[in-house]
Amino acid sequence: MKPFLYFFLIILFAFLGLSTSFVLAQTGLKSSGDIQHLKDKINKYDATQLAAIQQLYPNATLKALNDAMQEVAFLKDGEKYVPPINEPDNGCVGGGIGRGVGYLGNMSRGEDVVVVDDSVTPELGQNIADEILKKLKEKGLFDDDGAGGKPTQWAEAKREVTHEKERQIGRDIETYVFDFPTVSGTSSTSVSTNYTQPTNIQSALDMIGKALKNRHVVEFRINNGTGCGTTSFHFALAYRIVEFKGFDGLYGLSFVDDGKQDGTTGQGDDKPENYERGLYLFDKNGNCLNAPKVKISHFFVEKFKK
Repeated sequence: MKPFLYFFLIILFAFLGLSTSFVLAQTGLKSSGDIQHLKDKINKYDATQLAAIQQLYPNATLKALNDAMQEVAFLKDGEKYVPPINEPDNGCVGGGIGRGVGYLGNMSRGEDVVVVDDSVTPELGQNIADEILKKLKEKGLFDDDGAGGKPTQWAEAKREVTHEKERQIGRDIETYVFDFPTVSGTSSTSVSTNYTQPTNIQSALDMIGKALKNRHVVEFRINNGTGCGTTSFHFALAYRIVEFKGFDGLYGLSFVDDGKQDGTTGQGDDKPENYERGLYLFDKNGNCLNAPKVKISHFFVEKFKK
């Protein structure tokens, strides 16, 4: 082979490698096992947050928590296939569902998010997010203050949109809605569909972990979260479960939304973003220790129909 051809191939492969790295880096997400950024969040806990944890776990120093953190489950290939979404103000329901459906669609077609005008544009995910909010608005369930109604109504809007977009997604999607079990281990209302409603925290974690490992999508409705205006809840794509070895029943849940590196919301800035922004620490009864007002009320599980 002639020298100039060798040189051409080297340059081509280098370009392709750099292009792939650029695309994946622009998703803003960390890969499986990369949890140092979550440990960094713990290192920023103030005295009040640490004291709340130490009431149940007296030995929970910042260093001890860092050393004990281990990944239990992770949305497989999430850093590759979850599309960044540009969420409008209070548009978290559209953003959460758009990321989940975009992940399934990109994974199904073997496509990454695409680079347009030096930024990552999540064509499928963004389109789904916008259509979800449009559908909710038509149903009187979305306005400038955010989304109202029940999670089952959001799931129905999602079913309508994804059915209409089935050709773009690649396959039709099943959605299941569950209550997150209360501290007493019982469900507050019955909104689940075909799957078995978890009756305690551990069974819910097992279900969520299994879904993530199987490349199924999980989305949380988080009461008293931030990022959704006056509605006092947040809705976001579940990304990772961690546990703390030696601290009985202590676990953490992270989610992805339209966030910034400093942890603040990116809603309304006209930029498609992804950030593993939340890390909520829960005890075995489902009490959030680092943000006491936070409660997970429901979660969705989404997967392709067989």
